[in-house]
Amino acid sequence: MSLPDKNDFAALGGELVDYSPVEDPTTDLSAEASNEARADTAAMTRMIERAFVSFTTNGSTATVTDHDAVWGNALEYKPTISRTGAGNYLAAWPTTVADARGVTRSLNLRFGVGNVGESLFFASVVRVSANSMRIRITQNNTATDPDASTVITMIVW
Repeated sequence: MSLPDKNDFAALGGELVDYSPVEDPTTDLSAEASNEARADTAAMTRMIERAFVSFTTNGSTATVTDHDAVWGNALEYKPTISRTGAGNYLAAWPTTVADARGVTRSLNLRFGVGNVGESLFFASVVRVSANSMRIRITQNNTATDPDASTVITMIVW
Protein backbone atom coordinates (compact mmCIF):
# COMPACT_ATOMS: atom_id res chain seq x y z
CA MET A 1 0.00 0.00 0.00
CA SER A 2 0.97 3.59 -0.45
CA LEU A 3 -0.29 6.92 0.82
CA PRO A 4 -3.05 7.90 1.27
CA ASP A 5 -3.58 4.39 2.73
CA LYS A 6 -2.06 3.29 6.04
CA ASN A 7 0.77 0.77 5.97
CA ASP A 8 2.86 -1.24 8.42
CA PHE A 9 6.45 -2.43 8.70
CA ALA A 10 5.59 -6.07 7.93
CA ALA A 11 3.89 -5.11 4.66
CA LEU A 12 7.06 -3.21 3.67
CA GLY A 13 9.16 -6.36 4.04
CA GLY A 14 9.67 -6.58 7.79
CA GLU A 15 13.07 -6.99 9.40
CA LEU A 16 15.85 -7.64 6.88
CA VAL A 17 19.32 -9.05 7.54
CA ASP A 18 22.34 -8.56 5.27
CA TYR A 19 23.37 -11.72 3.40
CA SER A 20 26.92 -10.45 3.46
CA PRO A 21 28.59 -7.27 4.70
CA VAL A 22 28.00 -4.17 2.61
CA GLU A 23 30.97 -3.68 0.30
CA ASP A 24 30.53 -0.01 -0.50
CA PRO A 25 28.29 2.00 1.86
CA THR A 26 28.29 4.90 -0.64
CA THR A 27 26.40 2.77 -3.19
CA ASP A 28 24.89 -0.11 -1.18
CA LEU A 29 22.14 0.11 1.42
CA SER A 30 22.58 -2.08 4.48
CA ALA A 31 19.63 -4.05 5.85
CA GLU A 32 19.81 -1.99 9.05
CA ALA A 33 19.52 1.29 7.13
CA SER A 34 16.67 -0.12 5.05
CA ASN A 35 14.90 -1.37 8.19
CA GLU A 36 15.06 2.09 9.76
CA ALA A 37 13.81 3.85 6.63
CA ARG A 38 10.92 1.42 6.09
CA ALA A 39 9.90 1.49 9.78
CA ASP A 40 9.84 5.30 9.69
CA THR A 41 7.86 5.32 6.44
CA ALA A 42 5.29 2.85 7.79
CA ALA A 43 4.85 4.96 10.93
CA MET A 44 4.33 8.13 8.88
CA THR A 45 1.57 6.52 6.82
CA ARG A 46 -0.39 6.10 10.05
CA MET A 47 -0.08 9.65 11.42
CA ILE A 48 0.95 12.05 8.67
CA GLU A 49 -1.55 14.65 7.47
CA ARG A 50 -3.18 13.59 4.20
CA ALA A 51 -4.40 16.93 2.85
CA PHE A 52 -5.14 20.56 3.55
CA VAL A 53 -7.34 23.17 1.99
CA SER A 54 -7.54 26.92 2.59
CA PHE A 55 -10.49 29.00 1.46
CA THR A 56 -12.24 32.33 1.87
CA THR A 57 -15.95 33.03 1.92
CA ASN A 58 -18.12 36.01 1.14
CA GLY A 59 -21.08 34.70 3.10
CA SER A 60 -22.68 32.86 0.19
CA THR A 61 -19.87 31.05 -1.63
CA ALA A 62 -16.44 29.70 -0.74
CA THR A 63 -13.29 30.06 -2.86
CA VAL A 64 -10.35 27.70 -2.51
CA THR A 65 -7.13 29.73 -2.18
CA ASP A 66 -4.66 26.85 -1.67
CA HIS A 67 -4.68 23.06 -1.40
CA ASP A 68 -2.26 20.15 -1.37
CA ALA A 69 -2.22 16.48 -0.45
CA VAL A 70 0.02 13.44 -0.29
CA TRP A 71 -1.51 12.48 -3.65
CA GLY A 72 -0.62 15.86 -5.18
CA ASN A 73 -2.32 19.16 -5.89
CA ALA A 74 -3.40 18.69 -9.49
CA LEU A 75 -6.62 20.43 -10.48
CA GLU A 76 -8.57 17.16 -10.48
CA TYR A 77 -7.70 16.74 -6.77
CA LYS A 78 -8.80 20.23 -5.75
CA PRO A 79 -11.49 19.84 -3.09
CA THR A 80 -14.82 21.56 -3.53
CA ILE A 81 -16.07 23.77 -0.71
CA SER A 82 -19.81 24.27 -0.35
CA ARG A 83 -21.39 26.70 2.08
CA THR A 84 -24.31 24.86 3.69
CA GLY A 85 -25.40 27.63 6.06
CA ALA A 86 -24.02 30.47 8.15
CA GLY A 87 -20.59 29.35 9.32
CA ASN A 88 -21.04 25.82 7.92
CA TYR A 89 -19.08 24.42 5.00
CA LEU A 90 -18.56 21.03 3.40
CA ALA A 91 -15.17 20.14 1.92
CA ALA A 92 -15.21 17.21 -0.51
CA TRP A 93 -12.22 15.56 -2.14
CA PRO A 94 -12.49 13.01 -4.97
CA THR A 95 -13.49 9.51 -3.86
CA THR A 96 -10.38 8.05 -5.51
CA VAL A 97 -6.91 9.43 -6.15
CA ALA A 98 -3.73 8.10 -7.75
CA ASP A 99 -0.74 7.56 -5.46
CA ALA A 100 2.86 8.48 -6.38
CA ARG A 101 3.19 5.24 -8.35
CA GLY A 102 -0.01 5.84 -10.33
CA VAL A 103 -2.11 3.26 -8.44
CA THR A 104 -5.72 4.34 -7.89
CA ARG A 105 -6.69 4.39 -4.22
CA SER A 106 -9.97 5.07 -2.45
CA LEU A 107 -9.83 7.92 0.03
CA ASN A 108 -10.61 7.23 3.66
CA LEU A 109 -10.06 10.48 5.54
CA ARG A 110 -10.43 9.94 9.28
CA PHE A 111 -10.50 13.31 11.05
CA GLY A 112 -9.48 16.92 10.71
CA VAL A 113 -8.71 20.18 12.44
CA GLY A 114 -9.51 23.72 11.38
CA ASN A 115 -8.18 27.22 11.80
CA VAL A 116 -9.75 30.60 11.18
CA GLY A 117 -7.27 33.37 10.40
CA GLU A 118 -9.17 35.95 12.43
CA SER A 119 -9.18 36.33 16.21
CA LEU A 120 -12.19 35.26 18.29
CA PHE A 121 -13.39 32.76 15.67
CA PHE A 122 -13.15 29.01 16.19
CA ALA A 123 -13.40 26.05 13.84
CA SER A 124 -14.48 22.47 14.36
CA VAL A 125 -14.11 19.74 11.77
CA VAL A 126 -16.25 16.60 11.61
CA ARG A 127 -15.93 13.67 9.22
CA VAL A 128 -19.01 13.31 7.03
CA SER A 129 -17.84 10.53 4.72
CA ALA A 130 -14.64 8.85 3.55
CA ASN A 131 -13.83 11.84 1.32
CA SER A 132 -15.58 14.79 2.96
CA MET A 133 -15.41 16.89 6.10
CA ARG A 134 -17.72 19.50 7.57
CA ILE A 135 -16.14 22.61 9.04
CA ARG A 136 -18.16 24.84 11.36
CA ILE A 137 -17.02 28.38 12.14
CA THR A 138 -18.26 29.92 15.39
CA GLN A 139 -17.90 33.16 17.30
CA ASN A 140 -19.37 33.40 20.81
CA ASN A 141 -20.79 29.87 20.34
CA THR A 142 -22.80 30.99 17.31
CA ALA A 143 -22.20 29.72 13.77
CA THR A 144 -21.14 32.70 11.70
CA ASP A 145 -19.16 33.61 8.60
CA PRO A 146 -15.92 35.52 9.14
CA ASP A 147 -14.93 38.53 7.04
CA ALA A 148 -14.49 37.75 3.34
CA SER A 149 -10.71 38.29 3.48
CA THR A 150 -10.27 35.74 6.29
CA VAL A 151 -8.53 32.52 5.32
CA ILE A 152 -10.00 29.32 6.76
CA THR A 153 -7.74 26.27 6.72
CA MET A 154 -8.56 22.62 7.29
CA ILE A 155 -6.00 19.82 7.70
CA VAL A 156 -7.19 16.21 7.43
CA TRP A 157 -5.71 12.85 8.31
